[in-house]
Amino acid sequence: MNRKTKVGNVRIVVDLREATNEVVKILSNLGVKVVTQRLEVGDYQLSDRVIVERKTTRDFLHSIEDGRLFKQASDMVDHFDRPVLIIEGRLLYSLSSFKPNSIRGALSSLILDYGIPVLITIDASDTAAFLAIMAKHEQNGSKEVLRLPKKRAKTLTDRQEIIVSELPGVGLKLARGLLRHFGTIERLATASEEELTKVEKVGLKKAREIRRVLASEYKRP
Repeated sequence: MNRKTKVGNVRIVVDLREATNEVVKILSNLGVKVVTQRLEVGDYQLSDRVIVERKTTRDFLHSIEDGRLFKQASDMVDHFDRPVLIIEGRLLYSLSSFKPNSIRGALSSLILDYGIPVLITIDASDTAAFLAIMAKHEQNGSKEVLRLPKKRAKTLTDRQEIIVSELPGVGLKLARGLLRHFGTIERLATASEEELTKVEKVGLKKAREIRRVLASEYKRP
């Protein structure tokens, strides 16, 4: 995507800590509607299933040293179906005392153990361009990116997990937790906000959103 291309009709929720970042200014220039609020997980939320954590090269290396990296990875996987990590900047192997293979090992773990794709961008403009095109693809569909068919449910358990994972803020891992807790989709569907918050990783805000979807009247004519 040309960095000057306007994407239009795309919305990205940005964590307050990123609000003054150059990336946000560039996103606005690309025509993205930027909404800032406090995010519990990640830096840029592109949809109910896609969250992006952005780290500069230096911050990525520091997060390995202080142990933040894999805690953040675990949180993203717990809350979203499609977590993504963007590492912004060059000199990944020259800014730290880490041996190159230690850094490669951390990257390999993110990809293979956590299932998190890792994108390495050149600068803020490159990061913003990636975010804009991913948001466009996720929210509107894009002819520039081949759409993959949805995985077919092979068993009743698969179908149950897929149904529950479509609830707001619920990925596959949390869907399994909800189903284990309530036993059936029927009991889950009639659970109160208070009962929902008894499940690990379900806060009051998420419980309210789940109840809103389950209890609201269908209004399409």
